[in-house]
Amino acid sequence: SKCVFLQTSKRHLDAVAFHDGRSALSDTGESITIPLDAALDWHRALPQQKPRIRLLAHTSFCGSTLLARCLGDLPGVVSYREPQPLIEWSDWAQSKSPDTGLKTIYAFVLGQYAKTWDETDIAVLKPSNWANDRMLSHLPTDGRTLMVTLTIDARDTPLATAQARAA
Repeated sequence: SKCVFLQTSKRHLDAVAFHDGRSALSDTGESITIPLDAALDWHRALPQQKPRIRLLAHTSFCGSTLLARCLGDLPGVVSYREPQPLIEWSDWAQSKSPDTGLKTIYAFVLGQYAKTWDETDIAVLKPSNWANDRMLSHLPTDGRTLMVTLTIDARDTPLATAQARAA
């Protein structure tokens, strides 16, 4: 397993809808790849700070991407929308037993998405909807997680899905 760190900017991340495999996230094309174990060793060696997690949990087609983009347009807010590492962690978590380092890797990933370009900025994290369930069951329970849940009435889901596919 490996970690790929991309050089990017807030301006570039704000310009793309999602931060997963659908969009190019590096604004320079530069990246650094290191073994996952090395990244976790680095994470463990740092002074352990408990990041405040601001999370938008959601169902599909409920307006969560629009809300995340609006929040990201506010001064002092960085909005991470469906980041690929959380998708990969979620897929990995589904196939592994809990004692395989899931908690350490999750803490590392959440810590990365609590970072911003300016220490006075706040970060908002909108995971992919299929990662929500696994993420929520692993969130810290120390009072440092702020979460907004967005959903759509089940009767409106077929129409929202059809409109999204037509767009």
